[in-house]
Amino acid sequence: MLSVGFLVLMPLSGRAMQNESLLSDFEIAPHKLRLCLRRNVDFISEKLLRELDSLKVPLSLRLKKLPDDFAQWAPSQRTSWASSRKCLVDLLLSEASQTLHVSLSHTQQASVALCCESAAVGVDLEATDREISQGVFEKLSLEAERKINLLPIELWTLKEACFKADPENLHSVLSNYEIVNYDLQLRSAKVVRKNTAKTFALRIFNWEEFTCSVAILI
Repeated sequence: MLSVGFLVLMPLSGRAMQNESLLSDFEIAPHKLRLCLRRNVDFISEKLLRELDSLKVPLSLRLKKLPDDFAQWAPSQRTSWASSRKCLVDLLLSEASQTLHVSLSHTQQASVALCCESAAVGVDLEATDREISQGVFEKLSLEAERKINLLPIELWTLKEACFKADPENLHSVLSNYEIVNYDLQLRSAKVVRKNTAKTFALRIFNWEEFTCSVAILI
Protein backbone atom coordinates (compact mmCIF):
# COMPACT_ATOMS: atom_id res chain seq x y z
CA MET A 1 0.00 0.00 0.00
CA LEU A 2 1.24 3.49 -0.89
CA SER A 3 -0.33 6.67 0.46
CA VAL A 4 -0.03 9.81 -1.67
CA GLY A 5 -2.01 12.57 -0.03
CA PHE A 6 -5.71 11.92 -0.51
CA LEU A 7 -5.10 8.67 -2.41
CA VAL A 8 -4.23 5.25 -1.08
CA LEU A 9 -2.79 3.27 -3.99
CA MET A 10 -3.17 -0.49 -3.78
CA PRO A 11 -1.17 -2.96 -5.91
CA LEU A 12 -3.51 -5.06 -8.01
CA SER A 13 -4.21 -8.40 -6.41
CA GLY A 14 -1.38 -10.90 -6.65
CA ARG A 15 1.10 -8.54 -8.27
CA ALA A 16 4.30 -6.96 -7.05
CA MET A 17 4.29 -3.18 -6.81
CA GLN A 18 7.43 -2.63 -8.86
CA ASN A 19 6.64 -2.01 -12.55
CA GLU A 20 3.02 -3.05 -12.02
CA SER A 21 -0.28 -1.24 -11.69
CA LEU A 22 -1.29 0.70 -8.63
CA LEU A 23 -5.04 0.99 -8.26
CA SER A 24 -7.02 3.47 -6.19
CA ASP A 25 -10.72 4.06 -5.54
CA PHE A 26 -11.38 7.53 -4.11
CA GLU A 27 -13.96 10.30 -3.92
CA ILE A 28 -14.23 13.92 -4.91
CA ALA A 29 -17.57 14.18 -3.16
CA PRO A 30 -20.13 13.16 -4.16
CA HIS A 31 -18.44 11.45 -7.10
CA LYS A 32 -16.58 8.13 -6.94
CA LEU A 33 -13.51 7.74 -9.13
CA ARG A 34 -11.01 5.00 -9.89
CA LEU A 35 -7.40 5.59 -10.92
CA CYS A 36 -4.65 3.29 -12.17
CA LEU A 37 -0.94 4.19 -12.36
CA ARG A 38 1.91 2.15 -13.80
CA ARG A 39 5.43 2.49 -15.06
CA ASN A 40 5.69 2.05 -18.79
CA VAL A 41 6.48 -1.36 -20.18
CA ASP A 42 6.03 -2.42 -23.79
CA PHE A 43 2.66 -4.18 -23.98
CA ILE A 44 2.01 -4.13 -27.71
CA SER A 45 0.73 -7.60 -28.49
CA GLU A 46 -2.35 -9.32 -29.78
CA LYS A 47 -3.20 -10.08 -26.15
CA LEU A 48 -3.43 -6.40 -25.20
CA LEU A 49 -5.61 -5.62 -28.22
CA ARG A 50 -7.90 -8.53 -27.34
CA GLU A 51 -8.13 -7.29 -23.76
CA LEU A 52 -9.08 -3.80 -24.96
CA ASP A 53 -11.70 -5.25 -27.28
CA SER A 54 -13.19 -7.40 -24.51
CA LEU A 55 -13.75 -4.58 -22.00
CA LYS A 56 -17.35 -4.49 -20.79
CA VAL A 57 -17.72 -0.73 -21.16
CA PRO A 58 -18.34 1.22 -24.38
CA LEU A 59 -15.18 2.97 -25.49
CA SER A 60 -14.35 4.96 -28.60
CA LEU A 61 -12.16 3.34 -31.24
CA ARG A 62 -9.59 6.05 -30.51
CA LEU A 63 -8.95 4.36 -27.15
CA LYS A 64 -8.98 0.78 -28.42
CA LYS A 65 -7.60 0.73 -31.97
CA LEU A 66 -3.98 1.13 -33.04
CA PRO A 67 -3.48 4.46 -34.85
CA ASP A 68 -3.00 4.05 -38.59
CA ASP A 69 0.57 5.40 -38.47
CA PHE A 70 1.51 3.49 -35.30
CA ALA A 71 4.36 1.62 -36.99
CA GLN A 72 6.06 4.93 -37.79
CA TRP A 73 5.98 6.16 -34.19
CA ALA A 74 9.16 6.29 -32.15
CA PRO A 75 9.60 3.26 -29.81
CA SER A 76 9.04 5.41 -26.72
CA GLN A 77 5.75 6.72 -28.16
CA ARG A 78 4.54 3.20 -28.91
CA THR A 79 5.43 2.07 -25.40
CA SER A 80 3.61 5.03 -23.83
CA TRP A 81 0.51 4.36 -25.93
CA ALA A 82 0.51 0.69 -24.96
CA SER A 83 1.15 1.35 -21.26
CA SER A 84 -1.71 3.83 -20.99
CA ARG A 85 -4.04 1.27 -22.60
CA LYS A 86 -2.78 -1.41 -20.21
CA CYS A 87 -3.73 0.98 -17.37
CA LEU A 88 -7.17 1.19 -18.95
CA VAL A 89 -7.48 -2.60 -19.09
CA ASP A 90 -6.41 -3.00 -15.45
CA LEU A 91 -8.82 -0.23 -14.46
CA LEU A 92 -11.90 -1.45 -16.30
CA LEU A 93 -11.76 -5.24 -16.40
CA SER A 94 -14.32 -5.43 -13.58
CA GLU A 95 -16.50 -2.56 -14.81
CA ALA A 96 -19.77 -2.97 -16.71
CA SER A 97 -21.09 0.60 -16.70
CA GLN A 98 -22.80 1.99 -19.77
CA THR A 99 -21.99 5.62 -18.93
CA LEU A 100 -18.32 5.52 -17.98
CA HIS A 101 -16.16 8.64 -18.41
CA VAL A 102 -12.47 7.90 -19.07
CA SER A 103 -9.27 9.96 -19.28
CA LEU A 104 -5.69 8.86 -20.01
CA SER A 105 -2.26 10.46 -19.68
CA HIS A 106 1.33 9.30 -20.03
CA THR A 107 4.94 10.39 -19.95
CA GLN A 108 7.87 8.49 -21.42
CA GLN A 109 8.23 6.66 -18.08
CA ALA A 110 4.71 6.17 -16.66
CA SER A 111 1.02 6.12 -17.51
CA VAL A 112 -2.30 6.72 -15.77
CA ALA A 113 -5.98 6.02 -16.44
CA LEU A 114 -8.94 7.59 -14.62
CA CYS A 115 -12.64 6.76 -14.77
CA CYS A 116 -15.92 7.89 -13.22
CA GLU A 117 -19.51 6.80 -13.83
CA SER A 118 -21.22 10.04 -12.83
CA ALA A 119 -19.31 12.94 -14.42
CA ALA A 120 -16.68 13.91 -16.99
CA VAL A 121 -13.10 13.57 -15.72
CA GLY A 122 -9.60 14.55 -16.78
CA VAL A 123 -6.14 13.45 -15.68
CA ASP A 124 -2.66 14.72 -16.47
CA LEU A 125 0.65 13.11 -15.50
CA GLU A 126 4.02 14.80 -15.89
CA ALA A 127 7.57 14.30 -14.64
CA THR A 128 7.95 16.62 -11.65
CA ASP A 129 11.28 17.89 -12.94
CA ARG A 130 9.88 18.81 -16.37
CA GLU A 131 10.73 22.44 -17.00
CA ILE A 132 7.98 24.92 -17.86
CA SER A 133 9.48 28.06 -19.36
CA GLN A 134 8.70 31.42 -17.81
CA GLY A 135 7.01 32.49 -21.02
CA VAL A 136 4.70 29.46 -21.06
CA PHE A 137 3.98 29.84 -17.34
CA GLU A 138 2.97 33.48 -17.78
CA LYS A 139 0.83 32.63 -20.81
CA LEU A 140 -1.20 29.91 -19.09
CA SER A 141 -1.54 31.61 -15.67
CA LEU A 142 -3.39 34.64 -14.35
CA GLU A 143 -1.74 37.18 -12.06
CA ALA A 144 -3.74 35.98 -9.03
CA GLU A 145 -2.75 32.34 -9.72
CA ARG A 146 0.96 33.20 -9.61
CA LYS A 147 0.51 34.14 -5.95
CA ILE A 148 -0.84 30.70 -4.92
CA ASN A 149 2.60 29.15 -4.47
CA LEU A 150 2.08 26.41 -7.02
CA LEU A 151 5.02 25.01 -8.95
CA PRO A 152 4.77 25.69 -12.69
CA ILE A 153 4.41 21.94 -13.37
CA GLU A 154 1.57 21.74 -10.82
CA LEU A 155 -0.29 24.59 -12.52
CA TRP A 156 0.28 22.95 -15.91
CA THR A 157 -1.14 19.56 -14.83
CA LEU A 158 -4.04 21.25 -13.04
CA LYS A 159 -5.16 23.16 -16.11
CA GLU A 160 -4.48 20.26 -18.46
CA ALA A 161 -6.68 17.97 -16.31
CA CYS A 162 -9.48 20.56 -16.38
CA PHE A 163 -9.14 20.90 -20.16
CA LYS A 164 -9.51 17.13 -20.52
CA ALA A 165 -12.52 17.05 -18.17
CA ASP A 166 -14.31 19.68 -20.28
CA PRO A 167 -16.53 17.94 -22.87
CA GLU A 168 -16.66 21.17 -24.91
CA ASN A 169 -12.95 22.01 -25.00
CA LEU A 170 -12.58 22.09 -28.79
CA HIS A 171 -12.15 25.87 -28.92
CA SER A 172 -10.68 26.31 -25.44
CA VAL A 173 -7.10 26.85 -24.24
CA LEU A 174 -5.45 26.15 -20.88
CA SER A 175 -5.51 29.79 -19.80
CA ASN A 176 -9.32 29.73 -19.95
CA TYR A 177 -9.40 27.62 -16.77
CA GLU A 178 -9.14 29.85 -13.72
CA ILE A 179 -8.45 28.80 -10.12
CA VAL A 180 -11.01 30.45 -7.85
CA ASN A 181 -10.08 28.57 -4.68
CA TYR A 182 -7.01 26.52 -3.68
CA ASP A 183 -6.29 24.63 -0.45
CA LEU A 184 -2.51 24.29 -0.02
CA GLN A 185 -2.83 21.62 2.68
CA LEU A 186 -5.22 19.34 0.77
CA ARG A 187 -3.78 20.35 -2.63
CA SER A 188 -7.36 20.70 -3.83
CA ALA A 189 -8.82 23.36 -6.08
CA LYS A 190 -12.03 24.77 -7.48
CA VAL A 191 -11.58 25.86 -11.08
CA VAL A 192 -13.95 27.60 -13.48
CA ARG A 193 -13.84 28.00 -17.23
CA LYS A 194 -13.99 31.71 -17.89
CA ASN A 195 -17.19 33.10 -19.41
CA THR A 196 -19.07 29.82 -18.88
CA ALA A 197 -20.93 28.07 -16.07
CA LYS A 198 -18.47 25.14 -16.04
CA THR A 199 -16.87 24.37 -12.66
CA PHE A 200 -14.29 21.69 -11.86
CA ALA A 201 -13.10 20.12 -8.61
CA LEU A 202 -9.48 19.04 -8.65
CA ARG A 203 -6.74 17.35 -6.63
CA ILE A 204 -2.97 17.29 -7.16
CA PHE A 205 -0.67 14.57 -5.86
CA ASN A 206 2.84 13.21 -6.35
CA TRP A 207 3.72 9.62 -7.14
CA GLU A 208 7.44 8.84 -7.09
CA GLU A 209 9.04 11.34 -9.51
CA PHE A 210 5.74 12.37 -11.12
CA THR A 211 3.10 15.04 -10.55
CA CYS A 212 -0.50 14.15 -11.30
CA SER A 213 -3.73 16.15 -11.31
CA VAL A 214 -7.26 14.72 -11.45
CA ALA A 215 -10.24 16.93 -12.32
CA ILE A 216 -14.00 16.34 -12.44
CA LEU A 217 -16.75 18.47 -13.93
CA ILE A 218 -19.19 19.35 -11.15
